[in-house]
Amino acid sequence: MKKTLPLSDLTEQEARIRKLLVDASDHVGTLPDHAKPTLRFAGGWVRDKLLGKSSDDIDVAIDNLSGYEFGLLLKHFVTLPGATANEGFNKGGKSVVGALTKIEANPEKSKHLETATVKIFGLQIDLVNLRKETYVADSRNPTKLEFGTALEDALRRDATVNALFYNIHTLEIEDFTGRGLEDMERKIIKTPLPPLQTFKDDPLRVLRHIRFASRLGFIIDAGDLQAMSCSEIKLEFMRRILVEKDDGPVGKAVKTNRKKAQTKAEETLKISRERVGVEIEKMLRGVNPCMALRLIDELGLYNNIFTNPEARSADIADTRHWHRAYNFLLSLVQSQTQSQTLSKDPEMNLESLRRILLRGSEDLYRAWLLCAFVPWARSPMPSSEKRSNKKPRSLAGFSAREGIKVENNVLGMVEDAVQYLQEIIEMRRLGAPDAESRTTGAQKEFNLVDRQIHGKAIRRWGSYWRSCVLYAMLVQISESEGTEQPTIADGYRAWLLALESHSLLEVYSLKPLVNGHELCKALGEEPGPWMKPAMETIVEWQLGKPDESDPKGAIEHVRRRKEEFGLG
Repeated sequence: MKKTLPLSDLTEQEARIRKLLVDASDHVGTLPDHAKPTLRFAGGWVRDKLLGKSSDDIDVAIDNLSGYEFGLLLKHFVTLPGATANEGFNKGGKSVVGALTKIEANPEKSKHLETATVKIFGLQIDLVNLRKETYVADSRNPTKLEFGTALEDALRRDATVNALFYNIHTLEIEDFTGRGLEDMERKIIKTPLPPLQTFKDDPLRVLRHIRFASRLGFIIDAGDLQAMSCSEIKLEFMRRILVEKDDGPVGKAVKTNRKKAQTKAEETLKISRERVGVEIEKMLRGVNPCMALRLIDELGLYNNIFTNPEARSADIADTRHWHRAYNFLLSLVQSQTQSQTLSKDPEMNLESLRRILLRGSEDLYRAWLLCAFVPWARSPMPSSEKRSNKKPRSLAGFSAREGIKVENNVLGMVEDAVQYLQEIIEMRRLGAPDAESRTTGAQKEFNLVDRQIHGKAIRRWGSYWRSCVLYAMLVQISESEGTEQPTIADGYRAWLLALESHSLLEVYSLKPLVNGHELCKALGEEPGPWMKPAMETIVEWQLGKPDESDPKGAIEHVRRRKEEFGLG
């Protein structure tokens, strides 16, 4: 049963947009062969308005025109004499309605129907018609898309709290599912239709449930949770279907300029892994990534998401102790406000770890992303996988690339974190070897030889070395009992403070005092293979002499070792 709720609390910008759209709708109703369209703000804007949050994400749902058709009529309306909103112009004669862009349907990117976008009073607005969708089991996209009623459009959505409309004519929130307003009040995420069929139609809705629950701080309905965790839905993430692909003009069709096309069936995953990756990134960049990972863990979805779906015999990651890693990372992230200390020493707390390892939002995102691959840390590469420069070097890498389709730079970071895992653990032990050193101050025993060893290691680990160190710590945390975790964290804290005290935190970007051209000129030598080891020797020399700034000393150091580089 439809429910309504009055809403007139709009910002000045929203009120201007609403009035312009209402006036345009009235105008369309006066045109020959046109009925007046009913316009509604849809989805996220309505939800956020009820939560008291500002939102610049306005989707306008139209009942009898496509988004592009209405956009064209709107563009025409604001040019008419006597149109509202200052006759449709801002100062300087610039139209308050910007360029209209048609966005074609693209099922691979979850765009099942053509939409349009336009900027109104400086705010980007999406225009789309109300629609209904029909699915069949062997398709990942709706098999039938057509104009629908507001009720049909509401019922096709992923959650009741995302299925609310704001009727801009009546100034009312409309709840066609009959429980969206109630679920908002109770802070519940629930599908409008039976959850099992909803998730079978599009398994990505499982991840959207998790994302919105973690983002809004809502709980997922018990019935939905049960459906999300059932084996039937989990298999949908890995299910392969046949999709017809257009093979383009063939045979004599090319010569005769007739555009005949040949189609063939191609096997592919029902759920696009690019779409999975988009949802995971939104979760991990959201307000509560720990809650998202916890839900994935508790629902038993890990090996359906962070996996290599292209492998015919998928490896299984052991997630039994994964919770130790994401719970510890949450404590680390919250340490700045909660002052969670590990001892009476003010420096011996999680805050110093956070300060060094999590400097900003990108470090934070990389931390949660790497935390997602902790269960794969110790997994060997299956013997069936042939090594090549183009393929990932680890199961974590395969899962990152094929499971959530990360970009190449992110894949490189995941691969490096796994590759340098044991080396980092050993280096940490070298820098802060035992419990006694933590109380006496390991950094005091850190000499120039240590500085060279650790500096060269950090340069080898690269610009993401902090993320790799954090990954190693999370892996060790996951492999330890709760009572051991403070000791592990304290060891990393002591080591990182020692690195900081010796100015090694940014050493990965340290530049040699002499460039290659200058070195060749000073030695009277031609460029050649000798230059790379010689330049590395200069950096090593600089690490052992942190106060040295004269390039002459570096040149002389290489000169004394010319024979090592094959120079006369």
